[in-house]
Amino acid sequence: ANLDQVLKKYYNENIDKYMSEEIRKVDYILIKKVDYKNNFLPTEKEISEYYTNNKELFLEKERRSFLQFNFNTLEKAESFKEKIKFINNYLEVEKFANENGIMYNIFEELSYQDLLEEIANPLFNLQINQKSKIIETNIAKHIIILKSIKKESQLSFNEVKNQIIEKLIEIEKNNNFDTLKEEINQSIIDGKSILNISKDLNLGELNYIEALTQNFTNFDQNESKFYNDLIKNSFATSKDFVSDIIDLDE
Repeated sequence: ANLDQVLKKYYNENIDKYMSEEIRKVDYILIKKVDYKNNFLPTEKEISEYYTNNKELFLEKERRSFLQFNFNTLEKAESFKEKIKFINNYLEVEKFANENGIMYNIFEELSYQDLLEEIANPLFNLQINQKSKIIETNIAKHIIILKSIKKESQLSFNEVKNQIIEKLIEIEKNNNFDTLKEEINQSIIDGKSILNISKDLNLGELNYIEALTQNFTNFDQNESKFYNDLIKNSFATSKDFVSDIIDLDE
């Protein structure tokens, strides 16, 4: 066999090595929900009505402050409980513990939901200065003593006004965004081009990539989710075809 035949045979047997990557030009519209945040600001009346109609959302849960003693054996817990049996004030218990080198923790203004169930349940049944029974958890044996109670209270309008504003902006932004997605979907169904969709709905200039390949890597690491989805959908779409909306949870 002459050299040309050898080369031709090698080429045919290794043709995959000489395939160029498929390249696609892609136009796309990138719509960020965060860009819609400042398009709406609720009125004082709307803010006030939301507060009045949703007061249960602005209840400050009851909170309790307490001392917690932790022991690695039941015997040590029982011994300590016996020693403080006749001390009826948490400050005196604290003093006794300090004088005898007994370690403890002080927790301030915690709600029921902030605590392990095994601790929260007995704690929220104690009176001020009352000691719990020995509580056994997977961590240790505990004795808790209630210091104080901050009763459940209704937060005032002024305390939660900014929170309500943010909530109403978020609701309006989501509603507007959902409406926009419906309009885009209808435009796609109607067969409009991506350029006309962008113009009709004031979505700004088109973004484009002139030479997109399946191994395209010209982006920052924090953009990988977007570009990976763009590549996958671009190579699954026919020429001049407008894809469905691609949602990115970012």
